[in-house]
Amino acid sequence: MKKRVNISRKVTFEGTVSSVGFVILFVGIYFMYVLSEYTLLLILFSYIAFLGLMIFLSIKGTLIDLENKRVKPYIHCLFFKLGIWKSINEVDRIVLEYVNQAQTLGSRGTQTTLRTELFAVSFRYSSGKKTTIKEFLNYEKAKEFLDTYSELLQIEKRDRYEHMLNEIAKMR
Repeated sequence: MKKRVNISRKVTFEGTVSSVGFVILFVGIYFMYVLSEYTLLLILFSYIAFLGLMIFLSIKGTLIDLENKRVKPYIHCLFFKLGIWKSINEVDRIVLEYVNQAQTLGSRGTQTTLRTELFAVSFRYSSGKKTTIKEFLNYEKAKEFLDTYSELLQIEKRDRYEHMLNEIAKMR
């Protein structure tokens, strides 16, 4: 059995980290253009632009160390996984939530509303913080993931989607 499990999410362009990465990328490219006649500075600012691009992409994930019973939410930057290890004892429960997002797009007098339904599995810490581990489009896959990691880490699980469906059925 593996001693460490890496649960990587896809590239996200969200949050402060991604915004800072965009600014570093923009500044790096600007100074590459302005100082292009100086070879050493051109190389330096091309490295800075590359670093800004890596931070802008902001690949997030969670490392789980089964041997030492700890978890680490991280941001992948170049070859490093930046984050802080937390004990499994700090994790209160693992939760599956239903997320329904809608966005209205309009052009030339027409409007289209896009709806996205996701099932997010996240850690809830005793401090009240929440860390999303993985998102699914399919409920069955999310439920299987929830059951697997709840059993593997020996922590309480909650299926908020199932609870929501039960409450709707009671109201009818």
